Amino acid sequence: MHYWTTWGEAAEKAVSWVLRNCALRLWRLRGGNVQRIADLDLSRDSVVVDVGGWRGEWAAEIWRRYRPRLLVVLEPVAEHARAIKGRFRGECGVRVLAVALGRRTEKAMMAVDGTSSSLLRAGVYKRAKHVLVDVVGVSEFFEWLQEDRVDLMKINVEGAEYELIEAMAQHNLLTRIECLQIQFHDFVATPIKQWRRACRLLGATHRPEYRYPFVWEQWRRLD
Repeated sequence: MHYWTTWGEAAEKAVSWVLRNCALRLWRLRGGNVQRIADLDLSRDSVVVDVGGWRGEWAAEIWRRYRPRLLVVLEPVAEHARAIKGRFRGECGVRVLAVALGRRTEKAMMAVDGTSSSLLRAGVYKRAKHVLVDVVGVSEFFEWLQEDRVDLMKINVEGAEYELIEAMAQHNLLTRIECLQIQFHDFVATPIKQWRRACRLLGATHRPEYRYPFVWEQWRRLD
């Protein structure tokens, strides 16, 4: 399945493929997902937000290691959200919301196919099951959260991260996030252009601590 239609988009796709595969090799050599868990600047007074919780494995490890004051997990697929709630049953410091995070509050179709579930693939990813999900706008989410500072936000939303970062920048919300872990995706049209734009927006308020393009990146707020 191709998500690009012009030669320019095809060239970007080729470049992003090379970047991702080189970055993935380095990522694995340097410990892989351990980097997303170990030695984080978190305490029992921290606030952590997991955007795109999937089955809650990352959130569970963060909770086990650091026991933050508040851990919020956003997972729009109802069955996955129920599974995460079951994992954290009895933990009063964990809130699981069966919503996606986006530019505005709305209902949207999502293509559901395991870890590849995506709002962007709805209507395109034919083999996937399609479900209607709730999307909460970033400004409404932060109003609900009522926290001046988020110590760590993980974003893995299968291509919707570009619009999400732009929306947070427009609402001046990036400054309230101390550290961001982001997985950028390259199946979108013009992935290099969108990735560079997102990095420029992030660079106004944050600096990269590690960067593995289209694998994982970590950005920390400028002091």
